[in-house]
Amino acid sequence: QGAADERLTYVLANAYLQTRQTGQAKTMLIQILSRHPDFTTARRTLAQLFLSENDADDAEPQVAALEKALPKDPDVTRMRMAIYMLRKQPEQARKLYDGLPETDDRSKLGKAQVAIAVENYDDAVRLLDELRKADPKSGTVVRLLVAAHRGRKDMASARRVVDEAIAANPADLSLVA
Repeated sequence: QGAADERLTYVLANAYLQTRQTGQAKTMLIQILSRHPDFTTARRTLAQLFLSENDADDAEPQVAALEKALPKDPDVTRMRMAIYMLRKQPEQARKLYDGLPETDDRSKLGKAQVAIAVENYDDAVRLLDELRKADPKSGTVVRLLVAAHRGRKDMASARRVVDEAIAANPADLSLVA
């Protein structure tokens, strides 16, 4: 099959993912990678799928291949950290944490999510406070910041964040749920 056919198969695999037909998606992604092992986009999707199912063993070879192909990619580093966390190796995950970039809002948000996962709540609060200053109406940032404060057992700060978010965006009913 040609590259165009593989891209079409990849689009179909993503459609299966969107409709929660993960078995079909896995089968198609594995088929693509058997023919084109350098198709990193398909490999990344397959690794993320395995991680979403808490399957560190099947994610491992996919992430290892991605680390070789994309050694400086922070998303791949986050996948490696997720494998460590699933394998109950939080110290290994924490060793990789400091190397995650904070160059833009997306990378800061990703690092904050990882910080919460590895229970580095103080750093999560630092990153999320920066993001909230830039976008005080972001429900995602607010929810993560509340989770980080709760992780620190700082319920007063968590409540303050919710109150401020509601004041900044009273029409967002997801903030009161």
